[in-house]
Amino acid sequence: MRAMHAFALTIATIGVPSIACAQAAPTEMAVPLNEIVGPGIYVSDVERSLSFYRDILGMTVRMKFGPADRPDAVIGYGTEMTRPSLMLLSDRAGPEPRKIEHGHGYDRLAINVADLRGLEARLREAGYMTSEIREVHGAFLMMIATDPDGYRIELLQALPSG
Repeated sequence: MRAMHAFALTIATIGVPSIACAQAAPTEMAVPLNEIVGPGIYVSDVERSLSFYRDILGMTVRMKFGPADRPDAVIGYGTEMTRPSLMLLSDRAGPEPRKIEHGHGYDRLAINVADLRGLEARLREAGYMTSEIREVHGAFLMMIATDPDGYRIELLQALPSG
């Protein structure tokens, strides 16, 4: 819980533009004060999860925090801390990682991607199972994959309009 509070304070500090900065650069986009930052999920092995989210899905590690032997990470697309993020939280109170248990309330993380078929090939090459790609709502191609701890990831690619 302390890790989430530390992260929230860091985001609050980074995310609030100073008045002087806002006046000096009126062309810069103001950071909204009310915005979803993103979920925090417990993972059994942060490095293994980083291999999935960073190396396969293409996210960037924005920040690592916490004890060196149990670091947590904030990841997302791009490097800006004010953009939507995913927190990977270590759940290693003991010497061995604890099995992650999924409750009824959380269903999946949805991510827009530019090349769904290319991502499907990378996932399968790395040994991850995926659903078949299908068209949904006449607007997207969609596929479901699971991360190393079994969290479902909905991957979407917008269809060309017209």
